[in-house]
Amino acid sequence: MIDGDLPLKAQNLVKEWLEANYDKLIEMWNTQVFTKLEPLQ
Repeated sequence: MIDGDLPLKAQNLVKEWLEANYDKLIEMWNTQVFTKLEPLQ
């Protein structure tokens, strides 16, 4: 998040999703090859 407010529960869900997809996100950042990532189950 850069600017604005997000409820704590939503922030925690975003953090959980980030942790689950961290390696894939770093790979996409480095290669600039973007793929769809699954939402939390």
